[in-house]
Amino acid sequence: LAEAAEVINFGVSGYNTVAELATFRETAAQFKPDLVILAYVLNDTERLGAADGAKAERKAQNLLNAAHLELKDASMLYRYLSPKFGAVLGLLNARYAVGGTNQIIRSYDDNSIGWSESRRALLDLAAEASKIGAPVLVIVFPMMIDFTTYPLQPAHDKIRQFCKANRIEVLDLLPRFEH
Repeated sequence: LAEAAEVINFGVSGYNTVAELATFRETAAQFKPDLVILAYVLNDTERLGAADGAKAERKAQNLLNAAHLELKDASMLYRYLSPKFGAVLGLLNARYAVGGTNQIIRSYDDNSIGWSESRRALLDLAAEASKIGAPVLVIVFPMMIDFTTYPLQPAHDKIRQFCKANRIEVLDLLPRFEH
């Protein structure tokens, strides 16, 4: 028989890696986990609390994309429906013309502040978990977009390479969705 295990979920929808590190420090670490599992979603490079900078960046984008991103911020219904709009745009060969996919791709540039903060948070999480004897497993979740033309493979590669180079266990779920 398998040994009983207790799982406590401290995940918060919308948190990025920096916020997840804060949750570990403030709450989860006191439970002295045997294993820390971090669900890494590709938009984890989005900076929380950087709304002014994000809005300034949006002004530089085209009007349609800016409206799309503002609607996603303001409406959960629109956030839910936007991938369906993307599917319709895909029929017109314009799937990634509007939306956050290109923004996510750019967010993994080596100079990106969000990617830099995310890497630092992963290192800090691994170091702090190690102090209490807990390894960290980063599970990378793909964005749920068309897997036949999936444009975010390079982001997956960067996350995996970074984790492996820093001896952080990583499991990328993308291969399970590709076929």
